[in-house]
Amino acid sequence: MPDIVALGVRFAQYADLTLLFGLALFCALAPNDPARFLPARALLRGTAILGLLLTGASTLVMAAGMAGVSPTSVDWETLSLVMFETPPGKAAIWRGAALLLMIIVLRRGRSSGRPRLGAVAMAGAIALATLAWNGHGAASEGNAGILHLGSDIVHLLAAGAWIGALGGFILLLAAPLEGFGADRLDTARRALDAFSLAGSIIVGLIVMTGLINAWLILGADNLPALATSLWGQLLMLKLLLFFAMLGLAAVNRFRLTPRLERAILLNDSAQAVRLLRISLAFETGAALVILALIAWLGMISPNMDM
Repeated sequence: MPDIVALGVRFAQYADLTLLFGLALFCALAPNDPARFLPARALLRGTAILGLLLTGASTLVMAAGMAGVSPTSVDWETLSLVMFETPPGKAAIWRGAALLLMIIVLRRGRSSGRPRLGAVAMAGAIALATLAWNGHGAASEGNAGILHLGSDIVHLLAAGAWIGALGGFILLLAAPLEGFGADRLDTARRALDAFSLAGSIIVGLIVMTGLINAWLILGADNLPALATSLWGQLLMLKLLLFFAMLGLAAVNRFRLTPRLERAILLNDSAQAVRLLRISLAFETGAALVILALIAWLGMISPNMDM
């Protein structure tokens, strides 16, 4: 079992940065400008500030692990060595810079228009992509290392787009049903409908990059031993939860979204909204467990029990 503090910080970073990037992307690209119904600016700024704090905490935890001391006992020499001489430390500097840029962009002016949100999403993509240097992809060398790192980055961004969209849908549908205006309801319906194509692309990217990563980490020879290693068991649990998310997404797309459209026409959307809320809550719960597994998988060797 990895150090619980390090695992907690890694999980918090994955959850924070995937939501930060994905929610900004959702608000920038979804039809009917969903940001006007959400506290997007305040939420994104708060998430970016939390990401900055977590970046500092993760660097401190890495330095503590390197020195074999508690995070409160790390000296500046060890901390500077991690920050300026290791790939994860340099990535953390880039992450912090991207998050600072996001905070500045979100503080300037009062508008949360699409150009501003697009700029925030681009900075969020950089911040999220830097987490690839904290995983197994950064340990590979040569052309395989470039492929592995690039695949990790695409995997992270695709996951962030999915999780951010889930967050956006939940926020859109979270208002009390009594105060649910027709415009907000129509915006949620249009966003759900538009996500159908984007969701298919996201799933394709996740599957493709997941296969590439598994092949580069394990190779064909180690596949039979997956069930007997901790790393393999965690990976299989992650895959089961991913398929559960796919099933819930399919229910949303083919059953619940059309049901919501019919309910809007009949002016009786309460039950349809409740069912969507339940489905999205389960899908988001599965996504959070997957992020925890990703954080854990990145801390242990895939070959330790093989």
